[in-house]
Amino acid sequence: MTETQRKSGWLNRSRRIVKYYYLKVMRNSGSPEYIARGAALGIFIGFAIPIGFQIAAAVPLAFLLKGAKIPAVVLTFISNYATVLVIYPLQCYIGGFLIFRPFRWAVLVEKLHGLLEERTLASLMELGTPIILSFFAGGLLFGILTAVPGYYLTLRLVAGFRRRRAERRAKEAPGKL
Repeated sequence: MTETQRKSGWLNRSRRIVKYYYLKVMRNSGSPEYIARGAALGIFIGFAIPIGFQIAAAVPLAFLLKGAKIPAVVLTFISNYATVLVIYPLQCYIGGFLIFRPFRWAVLVEKLHGLLEERTLASLMELGTPIILSFFAGGLLFGILTAVPGYYLTLRLVAGFRRRRAERRAKEAPGKL
């Protein structure tokens, strides 16, 4: 298998996965506002809460805030093992300024890389309070800055998806007996 074929296969699988989850969110029952609330919550949690605890937070909060559960869970995956290599260091870097303890980029990347390799409570505690606080400060900022537009984007996407589906079904209906 050539490198081009391997990349093409990976790209096709990625597209299928994204399309699957897109349809999972769009076909969710409930009003567009209900679905958008769940989506915004999932995006927010994807930034504000570390991987491993996101789903445990998304489902109860979706119940509490009356948002759709499936979009809340699906959109927590905005931070995943591929994207956290960029998101978490950037989030901590910006968060460091928010808590008035700026960090050097190289230090953050090195410490967070060690955490991703070892994934233990001990390695998390080795990060230290300033980095953990900067993670949450940056996560709250990124979460708010992405959840608000995510709500309105999801609202428009769901409304458009349902409108197109209704139009398609209306065209098909007269031909059926």
